[in-house]
Amino acid sequence: MEYITKYVGLDVAKDTIAVAVADEGREAPRFLGKIPHELGTLRKLLGRLGEPEMLEVCYEAGPTRYVHARWLRAIGIRYQVIAPSLTPQRPGDRVKTDRRDALLLAQHLRAGELVPIQVPDEENERLWDLSRALEDAKEDQHRARQRLIKLLLRRQIHEPVEMKSRWTKRYYNWLDTLSLDNPRNVMGGLIGTRPISGVL
Repeated sequence: MEYITKYVGLDVAKDTIAVAVADEGREAPRFLGKIPHELGTLRKLLGRLGEPEMLEVCYEAGPTRYVHARWLRAIGIRYQVIAPSLTPQRPGDRVKTDRRDALLLAQHLRAGELVPIQVPDEENERLWDLSRALEDAKEDQHRARQRLIKLLLRRQIHEPVEMKSRWTKRYYNWLDTLSLDNPRNVMGGLIGTRPISGVL
């Protein structure tokens, strides 16, 4: 039996998935609508389009990352996960809607114009998430420290001259000795309820 591939573009949002399909040939892709962001609903819609061997699906990696790739793999459907930065863009085309993005993904998939990214196994993804969480925590700490430095400058509070560097144990001990006037007007009252170093 001869199978004709249908190329499916998914634009994945938090609560919904916009779905478009491009048949083999040159006909314009069709927008099928939005469905709830659920595996069962997606499986049912794809089942109406044809057998798994007939389908090829793509979507851009987003906050949910590779969940949908594993859904598709489990039901035997070919898929590509695309980095948003690698999706072709037309010059001057800045209008983005779920419908338009799904249609463009289906069209680019059919034309072979997409560059897929490698989907890691779940263990490597967990390691990546842990590494990313550590980077985010360090960035949050850096921003908090910068806000504190600016606050002290506004209050004309300077560390002792003999203190050579910040963020040492000695520096934190010095911060704990500080007292600010009208503490509830500063950083939402945080400094009025705990030592300054406690917000870092």
